[in-house]
Amino acid sequence: RTSMLDEVRYQNFRVALEAYFNRHVVDNSYVGVGLRFNHQSHFEPIKGYQLTENLTTTNSIGGTIQFMSDSRNSMVTPTQGHYLQAIQEFNFNLTNNFYSRTVVDYRKYMALGALDKHILYLRGYHVSTWGTPPFYDYGLLGGDQNTRGYFFGRYRDQHLTVLQLEYRTPYVWRIGMAFFGGTGIVYPGLKDLSINSFKPNAGVGFRFLFNRMDGTNLRLDYGIGENGQRGIYISFGESF
Repeated sequence: RTSMLDEVRYQNFRVALEAYFNRHVVDNSYVGVGLRFNHQSHFEPIKGYQLTENLTTTNSIGGTIQFMSDSRNSMVTPTQGHYLQAIQEFNFNLTNNFYSRTVVDYRKYMALGALDKHILYLRGYHVSTWGTPPFYDYGLLGGDQNTRGYFFGRYRDQHLTVLQLEYRTPYVWRIGMAFFGGTGIVYPGLKDLSINSFKPNAGVGFRFLFNRMDGTNLRLDYGIGENGQRGIYISFGESF
């Protein structure tokens, strides 16, 4: 866990490229392989702060294998179905360091009510890393897609587990609302798990139906975390 006294503000340059090649096997299931490249450099502290030793230039390449099951009725704004992706990465940092990552992402979408206009989203997300990965390849808690009450990467460690729940109201004309909450935790190992380490968050959002044809929303979310931490997000499409 990190204290606000350990805060570091910096700017940097980052390039992340990923490509996946999937093959349909049965029903809504796919298997595939992938390639990834990660470059991080030009870490510069904001005036008044000092960089930590792990904020250094790195280049890494890797390969992945994955399984995916996807029964969502829309990739943009799903209202029914499920999504499961399990990825195993094997990465090589060009400073002669091997590390691996396991990522599991499960999402469930349920339309409720007589007209299926009330939508309930559930998400479980987990990352485990082995070895010494670059800064952005650790399990990172916070940001637009998980625990929206914290900024991206506010907490990080070898392992990350996040549980989220979101409810979206029916539209009135093109306007809808969303209410979300959940919790997440980062930890170096199972023996270090503690109930006090979970990071709760909750928030509210507004949706503007931008495109009636494919259901694309313009999204505005406001999330609150512990100790007054918060985040505001504006984007097209849903958080998950």
